[in-house]
Amino acid sequence: MKSRHSGFTLFELLVALAMVGILVGLAAPSFRDFGTNTRVVTTHNDLVGAFAYARSEAIRRNSPVTVCSSSATATDRYEKCATTGWGNGWLVFTDRIGINQGQVNGPDQILQIWRGPSNTNVVMEATGTGAHWLTFTQSGLVNPSSITKSFTVHSALCPSGAVQKRQITVNPVGSVRTHKVACP
Repeated sequence: MKSRHSGFTLFELLVALAMVGILVGLAAPSFRDFGTNTRVVTTHNDLVGAFAYARSEAIRRNSPVTVCSSSATATDRYEKCATTGWGNGWLVFTDRIGINQGQVNGPDQILQIWRGPSNTNVVMEATGTGAHWLTFTQSGLVNPSSITKSFTVHSALCPSGAVQKRQITVNPVGSVRTHKVACP
């Protein structure tokens, strides 16, 4: 009587390992893109949430509330507004109109702080007058009322023509709209 040996031959094992290697090689780039896209979507949603929070707090408190880009670095306390860039994060604070609008000062109260996507491949841009801050009045309108501000969030690796750039537009009545646009 012959005994049968069960198991894999060396050749079968090498073929299986080669197939696993090919599959991992195909999956790794899409996994990297997935991670980058997740950071873009998270940053976009955080900024939209900050605008919604600021508008609702302005109405609730019957006082102007501002969202501004943060000047903080890793060692700062995130209590100052920057004049450029949103990559370090943003602040929401009560803002007394007429006293350095768009800047945290004496009577202002910081309501919430968001850390930005620093040290990632996420790029944040803003356009419009005073692009580093956005103030909602006690009625929920944007101040100054003639300004429409636009914010974009996208990957630094965004392929030209791909619709992966996320744009946030805040119109003078305080309405926040988002949509995807093509990368440059």
